[in-house]
Amino acid sequence: MKHYCKNKWRFTLVILLMAGICLLSACHNNIFTEGDATYTVDASAHTISDNHTAYQYEYNVNQDGSYGLISYPDGCTFKWERGLKWDSGTYTGTFREKEYTDGATLVRILGTYYSQENADRSSRPIWPGLLVIILGGIYASVPELAWKMNIGWLFKDGEPSQFALIFFRVLGCIMAVLGIVLLFV
Repeated sequence: MKHYCKNKWRFTLVILLMAGICLLSACHNNIFTEGDATYTVDASAHTISDNHTAYQYEYNVNQDGSYGLISYPDGCTFKWERGLKWDSGTYTGTFREKEYTDGATLVRILGTYYSQENADRSSRPIWPGLLVIILGGIYASVPELAWKMNIGWLFKDGEPSQFALIFFRVLGCIMAVLGIVLLFV
């Protein structure tokens, strides 16, 4: 039986491609503007920052609405709950309104961010993009196997030509790029 992973660099290429995709999908920052301030939400770090200050936050959603906590750099916190027809929020500690963005504004930005994120995720599945990336990685790194899967099974003791191997390698690269586009567009 033929060994399809002749070169270690092919296997390494597939692993690096998959790692790059994981890193790209993990980076998810969104920028919002309200008034004169620009806000950046970093969901992986659970921070929202304005032009000069970063705030830690917890954001939770249930069937009745959302609730959470915003922590200010001086130790003050803003705890909120939002329902379909009501909002409430309270500060613990002394809130310095001249130094920091008020909790209601930060909650509004977070609500916009999470509603967009949920709409984006629910509107399209990610499995087609992942499938195309995986197949593209196989085609690019092991073109002999790709040839066997597509054409080689029709011939007894058949061997792919050099052109066929180059074709499947290029096709694999194109498929991987297309899969990445499918994930993010």
